[in-house]
Amino acid sequence: MCFLIHPKLRGSLLILLLSLCCVATAQTFKEGSIRLKGGQEQPGFIGELRPGSPEGVEYKPTSDDEIQIYYANDIEGYTVEKIFYTAYHNNAFRDNDWNFIELLADGELTLMRRNNMYFIRQKSNREFTHLTHHYKNALARLTRDCPLVSIRAARVSLDKVPLGEFVKSYNECIATKRPNLDGMPRPVSIGIQVGYDYTTGTFKDEAATRYLSANKQSDRSYFQGGVEINFKGYRVSKFIGFYTGALVSFDSYSGTNRSTVDKKSPEVNEYSFKLTELKIPFGFDISRPTRKNFAVHIRGGGVMPLVLNVNSSHPYQEVSNASGTTITYGDPSLITKYKPSVMWGGGAGFDYKVSGSYVRIQAGYYAGSVSVTSNKGAKVFSTTGNLKSFNLSATYIF
Repeated sequence: MCFLIHPKLRGSLLILLLSLCCVATAQTFKEGSIRLKGGQEQPGFIGELRPGSPEGVEYKPTSDDEIQIYYANDIEGYTVEKIFYTAYHNNAFRDNDWNFIELLADGELTLMRRNNMYFIRQKSNREFTHLTHHYKNALARLTRDCPLVSIRAARVSLDKVPLGEFVKSYNECIATKRPNLDGMPRPVSIGIQVGYDYTTGTFKDEAATRYLSANKQSDRSYFQGGVEINFKGYRVSKFIGFYTGALVSFDSYSGTNRSTVDKKSPEVNEYSFKLTELKIPFGFDISRPTRKNFAVHIRGGGVMPLVLNVNSSHPYQEVSNASGTTITYGDPSLITKYKPSVMWGGGAGFDYKVSGSYVRIQAGYYAGSVSVTSNKGAKVFSTTGNLKSFNLSATYIF
């Protein structure tokens, strides 16, 4: 199908078409600026990209001026619609391989986007990393200097806004003088600890030390206290730290045992012994960095007990026959050495922030073995047992 245009209308239509073409051309230019070498901004109107090596961009000082072409190797970049496109040299082996690429964040980490692909680079590195399927691992690794930022990497989507905000947060964090201390526990902290410790012992049945094996030994004095030291290298790991300390524990065991282990010679023993121990806890601590007032942690490790002194009392040992008709009294046994091994276990707790310090409440469970040496008259006897310890403590961390 075709239409005949009256000759009088042809001139008017031609003028109209030319006008529309001019308007369309003018609409491709948007207000912006060219950033020259040295950082000087040159305002004007930005047009289309011109492909090539190097890549170019159209520019006009005013909407009525002639189009000028600025190439990526001649300027620092250009801004349009409040977005800065930086000039980037793609290939070190090709002098003219320059392009313009959208700059989303700049600082210790530089984040760029081109053709909806994202690239990131550390300040100390010349090469960009292309963020692909495993980008979350890359983000966590590149930002580990600031744990509170790095820990958010798992929730960042591969999109312009969240990626840009994430990298900007890291750059702001690393620009501070002490980024690791901003709202977090210190890498090295010292605390004063007091608490409760309850220990039970189960010993082998040895004739000379049956007073210990007759039933489960229970600690009758529960107090322990001392200092705790925590270490966390945020550059190494956001979550894992280490702890140690020194705790003094005062233990007291006593009881009257009626033993029927040996049915031919049932016994009644009355005994008591007291220990003063220096305990050295050590191990690793797993916690999630947070600026909130409340945080939880779990621990695993050991406690090395060192017995400072032992005081034993065994007033009497009563032995009878099965019928109970014959009763004899033996020489009481005195404990001369009490040597527990390293006890292994773990615990869990929470920290509550109070001003610039923390109050930590935690519970732990540890188990180990112990060897006991006792004297009965001029004779020396020994036995072994198993210890189980439950503790609950409160620590004020400076």
